[in-house]
Amino acid sequence: MAYFVAVWILMLLACFCVGTAILQALHIHKRFCEGDRFILAEWIGLLALAISSFSVTLFVPLSLPVSLGLGTVLLSLALSSSDVRLALKQTWKVCPTGVKLSGFLGLCAIALYATRSVTWIDTGLYHVSTIKWLVQYGTVPGVALIHDRLGFASSWFSLIALFNPALTGMRAIAIPNGFVAILSVLHLLIGIRTICRFSPRLADWFIVIANSLLIFLLLGSTLFTELLASASPDIPIIFLTILTAWFILVIQDPQTIQPDKTNATPWAIAILPLFFGINGFAIKLTAIPLLVMTLLFYSLHVRFHFKALLKGAVLTVLLLLPIAISGQITSGCPFYPSTLLCTDVPWSLATQLQGYALAPTVGIRNWFPEVLPDTRLLPWAISFWLGIEVMNQVMAALLLVSLALMGYMVWRWGIVRFSSMAFVPLLGLLGSLFIAVLSPGIRFGLGYLAIIPVWGLAKLLFSVTQSRPNAMRRFTHLLTLLQRQSKWISWALMVIYAFGFAMSLGHSGVRARLAFPPALPTAEVTAVQLNDVHYVYPATPEASVLCWGAELPCSTGSIQVNIRLRQSDAGLSGGFEYAP
Repeated sequence: MAYFVAVWILMLLACFCVGTAILQALHIHKRFCEGDRFILAEWIGLLALAISSFSVTLFVPLSLPVSLGLGTVLLSLALSSSDVRLALKQTWKVCPTGVKLSGFLGLCAIALYATRSVTWIDTGLYHVSTIKWLVQYGTVPGVALIHDRLGFASSWFSLIALFNPALTGMRAIAIPNGFVAILSVLHLLIGIRTICRFSPRLADWFIVIANSLLIFLLLGSTLFTELLASASPDIPIIFLTILTAWFILVIQDPQTIQPDKTNATPWAIAILPLFFGINGFAIKLTAIPLLVMTLLFYSLHVRFHFKALLKGAVLTVLLLLPIAISGQITSGCPFYPSTLLCTDVPWSLATQLQGYALAPTVGIRNWFPEVLPDTRLLPWAISFWLGIEVMNQVMAALLLVSLALMGYMVWRWGIVRFSSMAFVPLLGLLGSLFIAVLSPGIRFGLGYLAIIPVWGLAKLLFSVTQSRPNAMRRFTHLLTLLQRQSKWISWALMVIYAFGFAMSLGHSGVRARLAFPPALPTAEVTAVQLNDVHYVYPATPEASVLCWGAELPCSTGSIQVNIRLRQSDAGLSGGFEYAP
């Protein structure tokens, strides 16, 4: 836990500085209130660090010196601005000592969840192997020939690689997911504070409700608890989707954006949702709806102005280029497992291998077993899918509520009035339908599925507070009284947490991970040679096809195609290709 907490503190510092520098470069840092600016800076810095580290892997491995060098360069560039240094100093000063100590204990509490044993199957299947390739060799040509999922490019894996040098034994793979949970808690608290102190905005109600729901699931659901303590890129996509919807609501409310006293142009603010959408796509392809809607939002917001559209296009190409290049290098397909723009290179995956990679996650038929010829597919598939797990029933309920709310809003307000506020619910609808058709799993689409119900409830609460100001004043008065006692509440919470933490030390599992999380599961492997390629694969049936931390290269089984090293003298770093 100590390693996680220390890294998170450094990440809070570095991401804030990098994000603030970017906001200042766009001349929009003074156009947001203090809380919004802090959250935006942290997320922008985090995503910038992820895509920067991924770009570095195209040239060199993310070894410890390279990781430290990258972090030092980015932080030095950010701190070279006196405005960034001033913003950092002011942010530190506005936090009372009790709040800082409570925040530290909050990091420790999240670390208790994030440092548990990793059990998520995809992490053992290919997450850890992918991260190890990035740490030891960088982006390797034809590595998808070893294991098709090693061709899945994600900037999230390179971000994880930054904090998992060889000496950690890949024990810290949950650091970025835990950091996302920290940002969500901070955003929730900032939203509550804004509701207490100011006239609450629709965006404030939205983020408070949404993050309350997501944090509850992170703590109370076995599925999302497993995801939190893993390297899964599903966690950042869920929260990034909610963050983007929140920020669109902020932009659409003219009272929330402070008057422009700089030389910022309209595209500068609208490009931030686009930045989120592009980086979401760089993390995982399930963010396609997010990318499409943010592209559309940006285009409409700048009124299709040519220069603004050109800037958006340049940003999109620059941020997606590393992903496309990586896919081309590893599999011959820029956006693998999609066959879009695939080229014929000596390591291009065969068509049947691409279909195999797509099968588990794309296409509703691939999620179900064979059915009898006379069976009606859709009713049977829905019934079968609902019976698999409770979370599928939750997903179905959210989808039905979303569709019902969309229909009601169009009927209640009319298509013209609804269209003026439709971007956020349309993002939820498009994303929900995309996930329901192609990848019907709640971990892929929770962010999309939650948008419309949360937006509807936030709209209701916002309307009530606007139409009944006395009720809102009584509510905020109560919260304000509590806030005035925040110092004592903070100290009381610290005492309670310290007592609970001391009690938890009596548990051997907690004591064993005070410094680092438990070691990853081990896989018994069989060593095999194919031409000049020496590789391993899981040997026992109980191990299934999980490599976990096995030595590289590790495949899911015996490699069924004839491959060889591309450059024998370069070893594994030279990559792989088909043998004649």
